[in-house]
Amino acid sequence: MTASILEEPAVSELSHVDGCEFRDTTHAEAILKILNHQRNAGIFTDVVLCVGDVQFPCHKAVLSSNPYFEAMFSMDLKEQLEGRVRLEGVEKETVRILLDFFYTGVILIHHENVQALLEASCMFQHSKITTICCEFLKRNLDSSNCLGIWNLAEALGCTDLCEAAKTCALQKFEEVAQGEEIVEIPVYQLKEYISHDDLNTRNEELVFETLLQWMKYHEQETKCRMKDLLALVRLPFLQYSYLLNTVKANSYVRPSVECIKMVEKAERYWSPLCGTVRDPIKPRRSSKQVIVVVGGRRRETTGWKPVSELRCYDPSLKTETVRTRESFLWGNRTEVETNSSVVSHCTIATIPSSIQMMSVAIHEHHIYVTGGKIKRKSLSQVFRYNLFTSNWETLASMQQARRAHGSGVVDGKLYVLGGRAGPLIVDKVECYQPKKNEWRWCAPLPHAVRVPSVATLHGKLYAICGSQGAHRPCPYIQVYNPSTDSWSLLNSPGLDHIAAPAVVLGENIYILGGELSKRVTVFKPKDGSIATAPDMNFKRADHAAVPIDNKIYVLGGMKDPSLMGAMAHDSIYCYNPLGDGRECWTEVGKMPEAIAMHGAVAVYKDYLRGGNVHGGSTT
Repeated sequence: MTASILEEPAVSELSHVDGCEFRDTTHAEAILKILNHQRNAGIFTDVVLCVGDVQFPCHKAVLSSNPYFEAMFSMDLKEQLEGRVRLEGVEKETVRILLDFFYTGVILIHHENVQALLEASCMFQHSKITTICCEFLKRNLDSSNCLGIWNLAEALGCTDLCEAAKTCALQKFEEVAQGEEIVEIPVYQLKEYISHDDLNTRNEELVFETLLQWMKYHEQETKCRMKDLLALVRLPFLQYSYLLNTVKANSYVRPSVECIKMVEKAERYWSPLCGTVRDPIKPRRSSKQVIVVVGGRRRETTGWKPVSELRCYDPSLKTETVRTRESFLWGNRTEVETNSSVVSHCTIATIPSSIQMMSVAIHEHHIYVTGGKIKRKSLSQVFRYNLFTSNWETLASMQQARRAHGSGVVDGKLYVLGGRAGPLIVDKVECYQPKKNEWRWCAPLPHAVRVPSVATLHGKLYAICGSQGAHRPCPYIQVYNPSTDSWSLLNSPGLDHIAAPAVVLGENIYILGGELSKRVTVFKPKDGSIATAPDMNFKRADHAAVPIDNKIYVLGGMKDPSLMGAMAHDSIYCYNPLGDGRECWTEVGKMPEAIAMHGAVAVYKDYLRGGNVHGGSTT
């Protein structure tokens, strides 16, 4: 019989067993204490570490617990034979702290020594101390030190710390730009930082001002790199007056032919003739998205009347007054928040024609308005609104006049499908090619529909449900592949969405309500499956919806289209499918008036800034 015990037993207890295992849990610590005492006394040591004029007597056995010294002592090196090791590139105080840790397992890290310890731990391949130092620096990251820590971590190969510091620098750009580190960073780091999509800035003007700070501090480097440096700024998103009066007139920019060409190219973004820009510059991810509501109709005493405005909404802000375009786009956020239920908004344009039942789509900085009706006549006209210039363009007319149709953009081309032409529901599909300003026929819909739910995802066009006439829903999801000019069908029994918008979030398409339902359907094209999400609070039809920041915003629409004299909604509701698990619809505010049959798109504020510099005419 044997026994295993953790503490020394009494003698009387030992008499009851044939044998026992004694384990002293303090033994290793006691041995290290003795070895540390010997080290400090300079006795029984077998190697000396030399740092400058300071000598540290040590035990090879203790040092070789570290892979750096183990490798050193395992080879027939000079240090092995002489018993002396000279360490370069490390401070004596840092070596003292590391040796204390080797012998005691205790280390004190603070702001004054963490950088030296991190560098030394990387040099000596001591992963535990490296991890501790990185965690200490992560916890103490702020706008005053993130650029320096980013540079340090990158040089030492500390990937996690490097990413954390970079993220901090990107998120806190406006604070970093006011600090001292920004002018001290090397040019390669400046390029990566200032050009990053995730740079969190209210406006691009601040990016240019920050670049100027750095250039003044690095005069010689600036002269030979001016073109590369100016390319870091997304020039088209500067205010037009700032672009002309500040950037173009700048003493660094003006002498450079290449820089002037870059500025003039940015100017063309604001030209009414710019059309579709080749290789358009995209806004940074921090550029706020807002909702542009296009047209629709409102209820008046004499009946429904068309709404001709393009109105911009910021669902995150409330205001008691209609704002000017300038205050909406450039106003200080804290100056406009109120207890009003009306979301912050402004009118940015007027549709050239008083139309209803048109279809609205967006591509880059262009909003397309196709078809519709005036009185009872279906239209083939097509307008395009340039968000950069605030100008309308009249494009080539569609080959088929239509209203209550759907539209979407795939690979830069606009597709329109279905709808009504006179008394008929049509199956015709056509495609607009912006470079040629012309329409061509595509394969027709397998099933003619009006007011389908249309979405585009991964190069395909989806027409979901819609009406086949007399409020009869189409039970199919019709999928168009532009590369083969062909349609495929997915049977979707039970779906009854008519006059319902569809939005894409991630890999899923959400179809929201409609004439016969307040149901929210989630279609997953990846596997063809259909699921449901929480119902909207009530039925809506002829409403609009947009995705912003992984949320869905639903605006306006008819309250109950089955009732005579039905009224429209003025409410804006939001659904967050990636929320805290409650996944409910919440009202975020109201529009200034109730409307239906409108379109809505999400646009970056940066696309709107600088508009109206050339007027707002229709071409």
